Amino acid sequence: MNYIYDILVNFNEKEVYDFYEWEKTDNIEHLRRIPIFKVNTSTLKDFKKNRVKISNDFLLRLKNKTEIFCNKLIQFIEYASIFTDGSDLVVTEFSKEGEQILKSSMLLDEALDALDESDFMNETSIEYEVIEKLNYDEFKTRNERKIFDYIKKELNILIKSKNYDKLKYLYFEWYNKKEKNINKIIEELNKILNLEFSSKHTKLFELIKFSNMKKQL
Repeated sequence: MNYIYDILVNFNEKEVYDFYEWEKTDNIEHLRRIPIFKVNTSTLKDFKKNRVKISNDFLLRLKNKTEIFCNKLIQFIEYASIFTDGSDLVVTEFSKEGEQILKSSMLLDEALDALDESDFMNETSIEYEVIEKLNYDEFKTRNERKIFDYIKKELNILIKSKNYDKLKYLYFEWYNKKEKNINKIIEELNKILNLEFSSKHTKLFELIKFSNMKKQL
């Protein structure tokens, strides 16, 4: 079995954040070693973009092979591995049932070392199934997705609670005109979420956040 040593990971449930999107508040972990397997590009895409469940036979190959530094001690992550097609990679942790529960990218220099290592590896065929299709816009940055999600959540709350005054206010702030027809307001505000990200989204996000903070005071 091939291993990669001494790397940092930023495990998350669904999205794989590129190293330049890691934040200080993220739970960055230091792995002493972790197995690495070379797979075909289709398999890597499923492991990175969706949520998969691997076979029990392959899961057992991973058991206690990953070591993590924890307060000067070395502990085990029961089931984890790096998967690569030689051009890209993803670090994944699995549950005892073989379901993918966490995933991460790697720092650039560490990822390049892992890709170099994979040049000397044969492809491994892994039996798995896709158990959840994960739909998120990979062309938006982490911060942009957070802003869109926040606006979408706020609009849903306002629509559900029939807070028409605030919906009219947000409509005016975005479109710079007044509108009385609430159905049109809702329709036009939802269109915002399908537009290419711009500074207007940031301004609307900050406006909503500020208004919600005032409400809590």
